[in-house]
Amino acid sequence: MKSQLVVGLILSMGLLANQAHAAKLKSFCTVPENGGSVTGINIEERLPIASVSKVFTSLFAITQMPINRKVYTQFYYTHLGNGVYDVHIQGGIEPYFNRESMQWLISKLNEVGVTKINILSYDENFKYLHLTEKAFSVTRLAVDPVTKKKKNRRLFYDPVSGKNELAGPNPDAVGFQLGQTAFILANYNVTKAMAAKDGKTLVKQLFFAPKTIKFVAVNEFKAAATTKKAFIASPDLLHMIKLMNWKSNNHASDKMLLLGGGLSKFNSFYHGNMKFTESDLRFINGSGQNADLGGRLYNEATCSSVLRALNGLKKNLEKQNAKLEDALAVIGGDIGSTFSGKYITDATRLSVIAKTGTVGTNVTLAGMISAKTGNHFFFYNVETLAATGRQGKGKNSSAVEANRSRAIIAQHLNSLIQSKEFGGPNPINYKIKVYDTEKFDEEGTEAELVETISEEGKSTLTAADVPVFAIDKNAPPIGIVSKAKPGAKPAVKPAVVKPVAAKPAPAKPAVKSAPAKAISKAVKPKADLAKLDALIHSHTGPDSTVNNF
Repeated sequence: MKSQLVVGLILSMGLLANQAHAAKLKSFCTVPENGGSVTGINIEERLPIASVSKVFTSLFAITQMPINRKVYTQFYYTHLGNGVYDVHIQGGIEPYFNRESMQWLISKLNEVGVTKINILSYDENFKYLHLTEKAFSVTRLAVDPVTKKKKNRRLFYDPVSGKNELAGPNPDAVGFQLGQTAFILANYNVTKAMAAKDGKTLVKQLFFAPKTIKFVAVNEFKAAATTKKAFIASPDLLHMIKLMNWKSNNHASDKMLLLGGGLSKFNSFYHGNMKFTESDLRFINGSGQNADLGGRLYNEATCSSVLRALNGLKKNLEKQNAKLEDALAVIGGDIGSTFSGKYITDATRLSVIAKTGTVGTNVTLAGMISAKTGNHFFFYNVETLAATGRQGKGKNSSAVEANRSRAIIAQHLNSLIQSKEFGGPNPINYKIKVYDTEKFDEEGTEAELVETISEEGKSTLTAADVPVFAIDKNAPPIGIVSKAKPGAKPAVKPAVVKPVAAKPAPAKPAVKSAPAKAISKAVKPKADLAKLDALIHSHTGPDSTVNNF
């Protein structure tokens, strides 16, 4: 039913923004899942969608691979004599292959007697990062880009909110990290305890000191007749997607796009299979961060296209006996997710499944509302005056501007849920979670790997499964009130937003980083140090934290 009732939010400058910081709702739309037309404002303009891009990346991934798919990292070991081995790592583009994964791989090598390594080689699909769920730094003697002199430099990498190249880390960056044995071997007792919880027993002490580390491309590696092979596996694809969206991990989402076949296949799926037009969608990476690293080249989509992607994601998950909340975060249900206190209210708690986004000059939120009148997909895109981000001080900072933008969305979202058309919240049955990776899932031999892969299946999706929503340009947008005439009163008062504090996450044992001095001593770079600047993506754009590596 087309509503003539305009309810909810009054977007007044005095309430949510001052004249100097005029954050405004640039685009908004909603549609009932069970049928109806899209209503809203500025529904068909293609705009930057920030980390809402991860909704499209998630849908792409689960149409190219089954949700129970694992990513297999295989390793080859060849005995050279006298207890010395050559080892080659064949990567699988695993998004979360980090120090714990590497320690698990080393433990498997040690178990079969590989404790002395002559050459450790790896291919371009091995996307190793010391840490994949939080920022880290390392110290290294390197050439200063300004003075051109060698000095110790502290290098930073933020896999979660930092700016990264789509295919990064590149082979040189991976080799650089593999040479940092002190960092790799640090906190092994914590890893052993984590593995024990997953039913895995790792060796008591790790031995890892390769004489030479080098890159060998996929098409160049040749195993010897005596070479043996084994593997370790990632968590299920759906588990990694949930973790990716829970923390909005940029590194993981870019790797997820590569895992599905890359940008070309992504575009073929959306513009070919799903019949999206160039006016609907323009993607350049899987995360939503600016692809030109220092500029403003972002993923863009129309409001109605975001709703269609949400519908497709839900339908494809249901084809594989899963739910939307298995892939996206639940407000008030996934502790530690990107949902801040502004979004967690009595109306939204456990009734909104969504993905946040903050990039450049846009703050976004997309998802599904479980309401008394049924499920409704929605998308908000707020344009800010100042570039948004997680840094800055004072009233003019980008962080303050981002919070103003989120306040606009939160106020409107609450009014929307409590409108006549939605009838109030209908919380889903969801167990409160503190999400984390399950690193120690599966291991085995080559024969077991072939058997495992052969058992997998996948669910496809076409445009017929997710038809284009009709757009009603004449219907007033639900929850939006135009500026009232002087002295006039709104027909319906805006909903009062009462933030509800999230339950604190249970304490976790502290994990200490390896001492800086130990890391520095362990690094004995053999490569030309001039190449270091090619490894360091030093980004000082205002819309995210700096990411150097």
